[in-house]
Amino acid sequence: EHASEWERDADAEWVAQLIEENQRPKVGCGKARFLILELARQDGKTGRIGKEIHGFGLGAQMHVVSVALSYALATGRTLVTRDTDNWWYTDANDCPSRSFTCYYKPISSCTEA
Repeated sequence: EHASEWERDADAEWVAQLIEENQRPKVGCGKARFLILELARQDGKTGRIGKEIHGFGLGAQMHVVSVALSYALATGRTLVTRDTDNWWYTDANDCPSRSFTCYYKPISSCTEA
């Protein structure tokens, strides 16, 4: 039997609330356990095209973010991205941190620091 539109909306609201509570811990960031997501290895060992370090495409990387969030939820951790990364979709001149937040809002109220 298929879920009604109301049931789907209720499920979506429940999931959104679960994510919100996990990513903005009530205990505060100092007491939260983290899963730190690194979008590119700091040592650059992901392959090279010219001078740039490359790995998975953007869609694949967003899939990795969703898998990491699922794992964080399942293990009671807050998912945070690196404050400074080596993400090949960024340009150090435009965004020196070369991190997820060069293009997206932070995924948590916490940071790795």
